[in-house]
Amino acid sequence: MTLRLFSIAGVALAAVLAVSPAARADDKADKKKNKNKGPDVEAIFKKIDANNDGKLSPAEFAKAGEELKKKKEGEGAKKAGKGGKHAEALFAKLDTDKNGSLSLDEFRKVVEVMKEMKAKKAK
Repeated sequence: MTLRLFSIAGVALAAVLAVSPAARADDKADKKKNKNKGPDVEAIFKKIDANNDGKLSPAEFAKAGEELKKKKEGEGAKKAGKGGKHAEALFAKLDTDKNGSLSLDEFRKVVEVMKEMKAKKAK
C-alpha cells in the first residue's frame, strides 16, 4: 500500500521525466552544479501547471498522477487501485490555505508531506 502511495504521490517528481530532451541536457548540467539540492521543484511545478496560471488545480495534479501511474505500469509496477484516493489525500495535505489549488510554496513541501504520510502508514 505504501508503494502505491509513492507511485501516485510521486506525481511531482515524475514530471521531470516528461521534460523535453533539450531541457534534460540542461538539467544534467544543472544537476552537476547542484548535486545535493535534489529535484528542481519549480520546474516540475511549471510542467504540471498545464494552463500556466501559477497554481495547480486538483485536475492538473491528478492528470500528472495518472501519467506517472501509466509510466510505472509500463515498467512492470503493480496497478494502484487506491491511487486516486492517495493523490487526493496528498493534495489536501499540501493545500494548507484550503483554497482548492496548490501554490508553488505549498507544492515545495511535497516530499516532506509524502514522508509524513509514509511514516503514518507504517504505524
